[in-house]
Amino acid sequence: MNDYALRFRTLFLLCLIIFSMPLIALNKPFGTSCQFSAHETRPSLGNWVKTPDVYPAGWLDADSEGLLLLTDEGVLQARIAKPRHKLVKRY
Repeated sequence: MNDYALRFRTLFLLCLIIFSMPLIALNKPFGTSCQFSAHETRPSLGNWVKTPDVYPAGWLDADSEGLLLLTDEGVLQARIAKPRHKLVKRY
């Protein structure tokens, strides 16, 4: 298991066990808008995720694909997305 997979698994388990909060790992498809509101020309996250009240922790351009984490916990979302926390991300 590589270092990134181990970090993700650890984060996922912490969310489930300690915080008891939903954490959804979505492989965002190419061409999908990284928002839940409807977009006039592209599919949005709402087309793929039916869980209510979760929001992306981070952002991927519509013209990219990859791992996108969604959560309903604002503290976790900030911890993942805010640059000041220096969480390593690989693009």
